[in-house]
This record gives sequence, C-alpha cells and structure tokens, in this order.
Amino acid sequence: MKRSGLIIIVFLCLLSLSVLQAATRYKWVVVGSLHSFYYDTGNEVEVAVNTSEQIWGFAWDAFYRHKDMQAARGLWIGVANFHDATVPTDYDYKVAHNGPRNVADIEMREYMPQEIKQIARYSHPEVYVDGNEGSDMMNASDAKNDDIDEVDPGISADRIVYTEVNTSVGITMKRTVYAVAQQNYDRIHISEYEFENTGIYNAAGDVHSQTLQDVYFHWQWRNAICLQGSWEGSTSTRRNWIWHAVRDIRWGYATMNDVIGRDQNNPMLASPRFDRTGQDMLDDSGHWTGIFVRAFH
Repeated sequence: MKRSGLIIIVFLCLLSLSVLQAATRYKWVVVGSLHSFYYDTGNEVEVAVNTSEQIWGFAWDAFYRHKDMQAARGLWIGVANFHDATVPTDYDYKVAHNGPRNVADIEMREYMPQEIKQIARYSHPEVYVDGNEGSDMMNASDAKNDDIDEVDPGISADRIVYTEVNTSVGITMKRTVYAVAQQNYDRIHISEYEFENTGIYNAAGDVHSQTLQDVYFHWQWRNAICLQGSWEGSTSTRRNWIWHAVRDIRWGYATMNDVIGRDQNNPMLASPRFDRTGQDMLDDSGHWTGIFVRAFH
C-alpha cells in the first residue's frame, strides 16, 4: 500500500576556496540576497561542497563576501517492524541516515539520488568583457554560479530546485525548493518535501513492497555565526582570533532554536530546559511556583 505525504518548511532569513566536487551534484541559488546550495541527496551535509570550509551556504546578505551561516544539515527517516531486503532480515527499527556529517558512499546505500535540476523564471544577464565572461552568475570562481537547466517564465518562483531521491527504507523523497527574489521579498527559500512509499530500496532500483509502520522524519539544522566572524587563520592576525579562542562558534555552539514554555502560543517565564519533566515546578493548579519564577529575576 502506497502512502504519500507533504511537508512544507519556510526559511525566512531575517538575520542581520577550494577544490569542489562535480557541479552536477548540487545547485546554487544565487538570486536575491539569500544564497545557498542544494545537494542531490536532498540534504546539505557538512563540507558537502567546499571540503576545506565548514561554514558554507545559507549566506545573507550574500551581496557581501563570507556571509555563509550553514554548518550542517541532517535528515533521518525511521520506520518500525521493517523487512530489509538487502540482508535480508526483519528489524524492529531501521533508520536511513543522511547527515549531519558526510558518510562515504551514502548515495549507494541509504540515500540514492535520482535527479536534481534548477528551473529559472528568467535567465541571468550575460556579461562579457573583451570576450570573457564578466559575471559571477555565469562563472563564479568559487562555483556559486547560476547553474540553470531550463527556463520557464510560467513558474511561480524566481528559481526552483527539484530533487528526487530513493532511500533504503523504501521511501522516495521529492524535494522542491522555491526561491523568491523580487524587490519586496528577496530572501525567502521554501522547501517542500513529498514522501511516497515506492518500495525502492537500493541503487539498482529493486522494489520490495510493504506497508510501513510508525514512520518518523527527523530534520536537523545546525547554523553558525557568519563565516566572516569566524575565519580560520593565525593568531598573528587579529581578525582570526576566534578560530583559536572561541572555535565552538564555527560549530554552531552559539546558535540555537528553542521553545520557551509548554504552550508555544502562550510563552511563560520558565524554560523547560531547567525542568526535565515539565511538571516539577508546577503547583496543584498547574501554575508555575513562585520559587521557580523568582529564580529568573
């Protein structure tokens, strides 16, 4: 039995070079002020593209250099009571892993990319100086170029990046990224995920049909302070002191997504991080106790 689902995630960026892999494995979105690359496995793992730079992608304001903020991404899919036809054997639980760090040959074993392409509503300007390409969008030295596969004036966004991936748990994932770059909203990337139980479980395209139970999807986004504020280098240069003194910044230590209180629509003074159960600091009526609240003053 096939089941499909649709998940939409919206990124609104409101925050204030090396040897690259083959360009066919990723697409850069370089319109508007928010630039980022998207990988053919449907997830942007650490050092996926620039193997000598940890923070790479999700750059804003990208009109300036070294504004990258993306450290690593992870996407795991877990299922219960799964028959793994590659062994073959039955498992109580099986997880297909993708990130946050790179795993050798993952595209042959767990996330098998089928297609990646970028569609443009309009092409980039063609600029030539003395017969040479004179625009970064045409041939950027760090490969952050506008790599377009087709132009379609009828699409709903300025750029669309489409990716299709088969996974070892028999789920085929289709990710569509819509980039909006008009004059009022030029830093919006919308990621749409569609999952279908196709039964395709390996790189050869073999199929084993089964009903999937207790399917879970886990995303992890690890951002860091922008690259400009955490350059690698020698302590002899003042601008590079962070690399040696506060290296955790490069690993996203100082950035965090958090939810305060038990009800997101009614935030409280107390954070559940100080109360593992979420109940210990409540009185019999369900109110935060005075002792706990005073601790935050």
